[in-house]
Amino acid sequence: MIDGINTPMTQSAAHKLQELLTRSGLSRSKLSLLAGYSTPSGAQRFLDPDQYHEPFFRHDIAERFAKALAGRGSPPITKQEVMALAGVSGDAEEAAMAHEPNARIGGPAPPYDRNAVPVYGRARGGDDGRYEFNGEVIGWEPRPAHLRGVPGVYAVYIDGESMYPRYKPGETVVAQPGKPVAKGDDVIIQLAPDSEDESPFGFVKEFVKYTPTKIILSQFNPPRQIEFERDKVISVHRIVHASR
Repeated sequence: MIDGINTPMTQSAAHKLQELLTRSGLSRSKLSLLAGYSTPSGAQRFLDPDQYHEPFFRHDIAERFAKALAGRGSPPITKQEVMALAGVSGDAEEAAMAHEPNARIGGPAPPYDRNAVPVYGRARGGDDGRYEFNGEVIGWEPRPAHLRGVPGVYAVYIDGESMYPRYKPGETVVAQPGKPVAKGDDVIIQLAPDSEDESPFGFVKEFVKYTPTKIILSQFNPPRQIEFERDKVISVHRIVHASR
């Protein structure tokens, strides 16, 4: 092993992932949705050695599956076991963990546009300001000057008044995956659905803290704290820009 990178496995990463999936007790479709893919077949190619021949996954792909599989099965699957499919040792992975998982919004990444950012999230109405994140790009907005050259940023249109007066309905907020999140930051959180035939969903809220089992958020209108189980969290992306 050199600098935390393992030597290649004799089996493909797809074969190893299928073994972990069997141990977890999840279905392929459930794994796809928990890993943040927009369709139940999103993870299919990474489970089929005939389609995926490489010995390792990219780090971001392994992160997706680690979020979905860690803690499941008997004995419980560890994050380090899943990250080994990216060629990363346990020590190297622990050193790299500066904050919580930051998977991007599900679906294929749209082409990079230096002048615009994609808009995700179909508003579902209601007082809580829920969005459906099915991977569909519903529009494009001008890219803020300070985010030129920054990959992965995306926007959401504010719907409802749960974050009023911080944000008003119709405003555009832009999130930057990979940006560290701290108490008091506004975030876009994406959560795994309860049903395999539903898309991931999410909210615009203020980050409060993590506990060992939950993420705590807050909103302004009406003022209250909101809790979600950490094993349901797909991503927490910091909002870095807002405009009307």
